[in-house]
Amino acid sequence: MKRLIVLLLALLFFVSSGLAGPAEDLQVCLSRLDTLEHDLREQTLSLLIMLKPLQQSALGQSSGRLKIISPTVPVYESDQPSSRQLTVVGLNEEFTLLEKRDSWFLILLPDGRQGWIREDHGQVTSFMAPELLGQPQQLSESEIAEILNTAESWLQEINAGFEEGQQVMNFATATFQSVENPVPSLVSLYTKIQQKKKSIFRYHTYANFYYHKYAALYQTNRPVDYHFMKNVDGRLAVQLGSSSYEDYEERSLTSRDLDFSIRKILDERSNVTAAFTHKNDVIQTPYGSSDLNLGYNVRTESGVNLRTFANWHGYNDKSFDRNSFNRMGLGYHLLYDLSPTTLLFNDFRFQNKNFKETDDFNYNSSNFKAGLKHRICPQRQVMFTLNGTIQASDAAYLHFNRFVPQLRYEKRADGRSFEAGLETGHLGYKDEANGQNYHRERLDLAWAGNNSSRQIFLIGKQFPNNQAQGYIKLGGQMNWFRYVDRKSTRNHVSLLYVHYPQAEDRQVNYFDIRVDRSHDMKSNYYNFNVFSRIWTKSEATFLRDHILDFYGVWGWRFGKIRVGPLLGAHLLLNKESKVFLRDGNSLRAGLDFTGLFVFKTSRLNITLRYERNFLFSSELDIDASTGEATYGELVTRKPSTLQLVTDFRVPVSTDLELHFILKKYEIDLDLDEETSVDPLMSRSRLVLMAGLGYRFGQ
Repeated sequence: MKRLIVLLLALLFFVSSGLAGPAEDLQVCLSRLDTLEHDLREQTLSLLIMLKPLQQSALGQSSGRLKIISPTVPVYESDQPSSRQLTVVGLNEEFTLLEKRDSWFLILLPDGRQGWIREDHGQVTSFMAPELLGQPQQLSESEIAEILNTAESWLQEINAGFEEGQQVMNFATATFQSVENPVPSLVSLYTKIQQKKKSIFRYHTYANFYYHKYAALYQTNRPVDYHFMKNVDGRLAVQLGSSSYEDYEERSLTSRDLDFSIRKILDERSNVTAAFTHKNDVIQTPYGSSDLNLGYNVRTESGVNLRTFANWHGYNDKSFDRNSFNRMGLGYHLLYDLSPTTLLFNDFRFQNKNFKETDDFNYNSSNFKAGLKHRICPQRQVMFTLNGTIQASDAAYLHFNRFVPQLRYEKRADGRSFEAGLETGHLGYKDEANGQNYHRERLDLAWAGNNSSRQIFLIGKQFPNNQAQGYIKLGGQMNWFRYVDRKSTRNHVSLLYVHYPQAEDRQVNYFDIRVDRSHDMKSNYYNFNVFSRIWTKSEATFLRDHILDFYGVWGWRFGKIRVGPLLGAHLLLNKESKVFLRDGNSLRAGLDFTGLFVFKTSRLNITLRYERNFLFSSELDIDASTGEATYGELVTRKPSTLQLVTDFRVPVSTDLELHFILKKYEIDLDLDEETSVDPLMSRSRLVLMAGLGYRFGQ
């Protein structure tokens, strides 16, 4: 009320002095709304931070998990498709489920934000205990009461600021409507006032929604869940089975996959973590790998957020000892609020890699990233970053220094954004590898709205010791998305031109064009991609083939099942050979199937894809005495690919789960002695695993 009286007195002063008019009145209103918007934003953010322990404690009591069952799913700021899009998540990703409202799910993202997705894009798996992305806390009744009482007083201040903003807005509206023919400058002032109103309304809505949500949650006396170790949570999973890989010969072994992680909460601001994984598997050769990770995380009252870590990775190739190595690392990630508007960040990682049989490829590496982010005003910020790598090795191509300074400017307002970035990079190798030394500059500009984004960039790269490799890249891309009545459409178009100014005697300049479009409806879907590389005309001493790639999937939905045909093509074209029947061209067709089957609390995920290719190859004859290759008539090959992945999970209890996995792929290359030297006929892999997963302390 005091603030409103001050505002009215100011307006009265302007009127009584004879200086006031509609423009001056609206300018005073805009100035006041700007201050209110800033205050409400800071107060709302502080309120959400204060409520965070209640959210984390609530998550500790929850067992809700959500699995994404669509290929690409937009995550929105609110439960309205017209709201700002936060990010995009993909098929089979899992998130903690916070709330269900009508046909929307509220999920917790890995970066701590909360976002909404449509109900038909997710499958609830309530039997799974959540992975606590925040710090789980067992709050006492007195702690809960203290948090809610303080939050309530802050909410009263927020509501008071909102009421004042409403009254200022009413006065501004009445003033604007009193002008019969407003000039453009007056319209511009009133438009800015409307924008401030939207922001003030949004912050007020957020604050009230989250306060009342957690206030209602803790009004009931929930039983305290005591665990065998206080303030400790973690996960233990063991899977056993067999794996085999076959090309020229079959290699198989008994597989095992061990995953153990644990976290100890020291206090409300710090915790320690440890994780160990071990795997025995066959990809092309049998191998064993182990990883050990240790971490310490702390947040201080002075605004320091520090994460430290140490890790070790061991790889043992059971067929070729020369590939076996150990790698050790340690580092930290630091965030520090120098002021309410300035953030300091710094990352550092040291790594040491040693091969067991030779020192030729060993190296020591220090990677760092440091910078400042400064908020000029609520809508604009600038950021300076310096990335670097200093690496030492006896191998020249592993001994280098790299430095990349970056400067960025960002502006965001009313669901729109503009970004501009300038970057320069320098890389220097040791001794005989210095032909790859380069200097690189990049300028990029980006615009984004609620449902679209655009970007253009210019890159120049110079090799001081090998000037013919230097190039200039000019490119751009557009993305736009539409969601109406459970129908989503996503489009992407990009164009890139690459020019080599010092390579006049070769045909190396080219255009890359890419178009992607996906359409997702309740009963059907499609997704297609087209890529083309076009070489520009020049006085070339040799001719390069233009490239055209196409890939498309069409299909139908039956509940959680997606099935449909796929088509693809890879074409090599040039003006000297205008026919389609030539070495390297191919067509392919197949079937794509994904399905989620839920049996009470159990679930089965199946992915199946089969492709058959029609590929043209020239007959090949090698002269045994000279090694000279002679190409003969064109023949048709019909290679095929089969991929199958099944994942079956059966809950035994809230914290215990059975897990079965079957993976199979088989490639028939359809090669013979006429089209290849020492041909490889096929490749195949089979994995069968079964195990248990247990979550404790949650």
